[in-house]
Amino acid sequence: MPRSKAQTLKRPAHQETAIAKLRDANLLLGQQKKKLEQELYEARFHLNTVLEINDTVHYLVYPQHPEKNFFSPRWEKVLGFAPRKTQYPLQEKKHHVVLDSLSYYENGLEELRKKEKICFKYQYQHPRSGKILWLQEEIALKYDILNDQEVWSGTVTDISEAEFFKEYIAESEKRFKSITDALPIMIWVTDQEDNITYFNDKSYSFFDVKKGQPLRLADFGPIIDPHHKEHAFAEWDRQKEKQLPLHLEVLITDRHNTKRYLAIEAIPRILPGGQWIGYIGGAFDLSKEYQYKQGMESAFSLLKSSEEKYRKLFENMQLGVAEVDEQEKIRYANDVFLKMCGYSLEEIVGKKAGRLFCGNKESEAILKKQHEIRKQGIESAYELQFKKKDGTRASVIISGTPLFDSKGKVKGSVGIHWDVTEVRNMEKTLLESKISKEKELIEAKLRAEEEQRVQIGRDLHDGVGQVLAYLTMQLGMVKIKNSFSATELEQLEKSARTALEQVRSLSRTLAPPALRDLGLREAVRELIDSYAILKKPVFAVDLYRQTEDYNLSLDKKTVVYRILQELLANSLKHAKANKISIRLYFDQKCFHLHYADDGKGFDPQTVKKGIGLESIRSRVDFYKGSTVFTATPGKGCSIVIQIPIT
Repeated sequence: MPRSKAQTLKRPAHQETAIAKLRDANLLLGQQKKKLEQELYEARFHLNTVLEINDTVHYLVYPQHPEKNFFSPRWEKVLGFAPRKTQYPLQEKKHHVVLDSLSYYENGLEELRKKEKICFKYQYQHPRSGKILWLQEEIALKYDILNDQEVWSGTVTDISEAEFFKEYIAESEKRFKSITDALPIMIWVTDQEDNITYFNDKSYSFFDVKKGQPLRLADFGPIIDPHHKEHAFAEWDRQKEKQLPLHLEVLITDRHNTKRYLAIEAIPRILPGGQWIGYIGGAFDLSKEYQYKQGMESAFSLLKSSEEKYRKLFENMQLGVAEVDEQEKIRYANDVFLKMCGYSLEEIVGKKAGRLFCGNKESEAILKKQHEIRKQGIESAYELQFKKKDGTRASVIISGTPLFDSKGKVKGSVGIHWDVTEVRNMEKTLLESKISKEKELIEAKLRAEEEQRVQIGRDLHDGVGQVLAYLTMQLGMVKIKNSFSATELEQLEKSARTALEQVRSLSRTLAPPALRDLGLREAVRELIDSYAILKKPVFAVDLYRQTEDYNLSLDKKTVVYRILQELLANSLKHAKANKISIRLYFDQKCFHLHYADDGKGFDPQTVKKGIGLESIRSRVDFYKGSTVFTATPGKGCSIVIQIPIT
């Protein structure tokens, strides 16, 4: 029988109960799902937060299902590209591996198949900044059971700073070794146990140690002098315990069995955290300084023991000796000095030398300056005016030498005094004599020049002047007559030629052109040739080579030429010689002129100065030369002249 509508819509009670349970289960499942999603979100948030804080990049790569890949947020920052924007992130990463590291990178991936886990480092160029990074990557192969496939689990860490720091440390060590090996001193480094971890080349050479040989500081104990060894080791241990810098001076015996004196300086090596890890130090060879110090001590000892001997030596000296302290107060004087100054020893001991003996303000200034020089330990010599007890003055040369105490400090000085008053007076006399002699030479030169001017004036008046007067008179007569004959014209022409010849002759006498243009040798030849028209005298001439002409300056050539003119004029005018000999030559230092004639000669003691001998002598003397006259009545005369070349 069919059911009514009400009966049809009405569900059985058990169905309602089932539906209610189902609803409750769905609600519970929804709540559990929401809770699980919340927990999953929190887990992912925590994981991403931890991975974001950590500098290491984490990733999971599913080769067959790229959509399941996982990359930590730092991937893009470290590696420079977004992994979700490329289909194969690992392949993209490989494209940015530096070429020098590429083969190492590929070898590492091949090892992954064999070992299923690798860790390697390589250089990577950041695609955005272009900066070269050092990356360390660790990869492990895992198997996902649920997805039934292989998974690459990896981490990438930027180790650039550590690698660059290692390179910097290596380069610094290399530079340190390069510098220390080039130094002329011993450089070494120790650890906490006094093991030597570094020796430079100078250290190996000096101590004759083979490179690579294990060394401890104690190994050098046998070469240290026994008197220094105990103190050196005790000082080392004391400063090491306090971790303080160390300074030592020790005497050692080197590989050649030679005593050496070393200065050792060391400073502690302390890490930034405050940990002490040993010493770095240097050893300096002070052997020469040590020997010098010993020599100085020995010298001071010898000087002290010999002081009395020196005082006895001073007593026997022929020069005045006085000793003063650092304040210039007199401590000692020998008998010669006391005789020089006129005082007794009791009168001058303890008094300042400057106040007692300086003869003027200038001498006081000199002595004050010398006192400052002596305080610097420097010797010197000087001259001053010395005042004696009786008030008289003397010129004294003083040689001052500093005196030192055992520590090398100036404690005074000793002066050796030489009275040069007579020497200075002689020098003054010689200077006055020299000035007088030079004055006489200048006056003689002026007289010679004046005589030459007088002679030239006389020649002009007696020769050229008279001819020109005659010409003037003849021309006046022609002017009055207003006509002239051929005879008168010929006479005027003859007179003009005579005047011209006399002017040329006088010009050659004053300034021969050949002397400047061709030199002295050719000028002398021209002068002698001008006498060729004379039958007597006969000339015998010997002249130097033309190439030697440069040895004399023009002014000296002129003087020689004038002298030769004077001598020839005297021979022709007074001597009536038949033969004249002339010789001109050079040696290494002087020019020589030898002149001789066979004329009637003269007596040099009675001859008048007017013939020019005094003029010749004065000219030669002016050039620091020498003149020797030889003359005998009836037997001619000769003259020998020397003039220095320079």
